Amino acid sequence: QHTGEHIFSGLVHKHFGYDNVGFHMGTDEVTVDFNGIITQEQLDALEDEANQLIYDNVPVHVFYPSKEELEQLDNIIFPIGVGCSSNLGAGLECDRLHCCHGRAGAVATGMKRVNPDTLIVSYQGDGDAYNIGIAETFNAAYRGENITVIVINNTNFGMTGGQMSLTTMEGQKTATSVYGRDCSVTGYPIRFPEMVAREFPNAAYAARGTVTTPANINKLKGYIKNALQAQMNHEGYSVVEVLSPCPINWGLSPVKAMQRIEDELIPYYPLGEFKKREEAK
Repeated sequence: QHTGEHIFSGLVHKHFGYDNVGFHMGTDEVTVDFNGIITQEQLDALEDEANQLIYDNVPVHVFYPSKEELEQLDNIIFPIGVGCSSNLGAGLECDRLHCCHGRAGAVATGMKRVNPDTLIVSYQGDGDAYNIGIAETFNAAYRGENITVIVINNTNFGMTGGQMSLTTMEGQKTATSVYGRDCSVTGYPIRFPEMVAREFPNAAYAARGTVTTPANINKLKGYIKNALQAQMNHEGYSVVEVLSPCPINWGLSPVKAMQRIEDELIPYYPLGEFKKREEAK
């Protein structure tokens, strides 16, 4: 029953992007709650697909962290930016520090230089990293600091009221661009990972991913793992940008916000690895 519930939930997420938010296993049946509507026709098709997978005895692959990766769980510090990214702190069971707005790049640099064997991962929003903290972010990359930077790009200052950031799209309306961003006045949205890959030869890794589909999430996990491994191997600076939805400030439903990423953001902010690790080439 439990394995069947996992298979069925995985198919729901694969086809519709819904999450399993609760289930109950009874003697004769299993009930599952999803955060989206599934019609009877869709339910029947999913059941047939799940049964076929079981009948075909499709192998299940289980992945475990390596011994080296597990040891890092007690040897990591997150300098966290100010913004929606601050919510990460509540989900971490490790050392972390909420930095002054925009200063996580400088704080991460200090942490790493004092503790060179500790994994240092800054986690910031686009406003924090690219606007208020552009000097700290840029110079840490320029120097090739052996840190990992994760930037959540939702094209605005999410927490402070939806103001325009350096990643706001052309024509996008925000609290400080009420008629839409005019790039002839403001300049165009910044593509930081591409700049790191192009301009900083001593940088180790630069990539961009998103969270719109299970496939994209799995790719993003790989990018983040590569970035962390680059730091662990003392290869230099690594950055991963994540295209993320902001339904409230965009004025969209969660589903339509995800669709906006696919339709509007990805064509301007392409996904992938812009600078691969030397070891991986």
